[in-house]
Amino acid sequence: MGSAETSRGARRLKHRIEHAAVRRLLRSFAARPLDEAIERGARLGRLWHALDRRHRRLAEGNIRLGLGLDPASAARTARASFENIGRTLAEFALAGVRTEELLSRVEVEGAGRLRAALAAGRGVFVVSAHCGNWELLGARLAREVPLTSIARAMANPLVDAEVAAQRRAAGVRTVDSRDSAREVLRTLRRGEAVGVLLDQNASFGERVFVNFLGRPAATNFGLAMLALKSGAPVLPAFAERCADGRHRAWVGEPIEPAPEGERGTRVGVTTARYTAAIEGWVRRHPDQWFWVHDRWKRSPGPGEAVFAP
Repeated sequence: MGSAETSRGARRLKHRIEHAAVRRLLRSFAARPLDEAIERGARLGRLWHALDRRHRRLAEGNIRLGLGLDPASAARTARASFENIGRTLAEFALAGVRTEELLSRVEVEGAGRLRAALAAGRGVFVVSAHCGNWELLGARLAREVPLTSIARAMANPLVDAEVAAQRRAAGVRTVDSRDSAREVLRTLRRGEAVGVLLDQNASFGERVFVNFLGRPAATNFGLAMLALKSGAPVLPAFAERCADGRHRAWVGEPIEPAPEGERGTRVGVTTARYTAAIEGWVRRHPDQWFWVHDRWKRSPGPGEAVFAP
């Protein structure tokens, strides 16, 4: 057996082991009563926070630089963020089997804005971020309007398929971000909504730099390009986890694109406007954002502009 075949075999074995672990974790949540499972998720988040020094330091550093908090306040915010991720994981595991019970806990304000925007006949983009429980937000909005979410494929195809199946069970259709443009345009032409999470670092060739929490952040320009091309309005939507275990979802007014001008500038300024809506939510609910992601991993290269709204 050659080295290449050995490497592929080892990768397949690794994928199977990871998939088995993920399935076991998801099923362990689904076997418990709802509130017990969510609390177990919070405990798992606290354990992750305690054991994962690298991500704990990354989150605390991001919080200090992004929000200007002192080390003690940043540490508390980071711990709460890990807990929120754990609760979100538990709710995600339950969403396909106790969908109605979970979605009954999600109140939506502004859903009429989505329906009114769709009535114009160009489809709608919903821009959001990894805030509160973003998975429940998508599932709840899919009850209001036909919704397809753009998702980045995971490195492990078995885990990726498991996650996609969970989303389908909760009523959310997804398309792979790597080849989504044509499918997105078809979805818009059908008069439906497309959901995009726009708070992840973007690679060269798919990025513009925009101001986010006081620092340049590489951000995917695809949403702005497709919105400008299609004329579909872009509405912000976020979900807040409440102290009583419920969720408050909010859909805002359409975000206006940049005025007419040079295409690259329009795309950059429009992306900055979407990011400003995300920043506003993060500043209001910093304990519920995904600080463990290396959002500021890349810096602008020579000649790369940094756009503001």
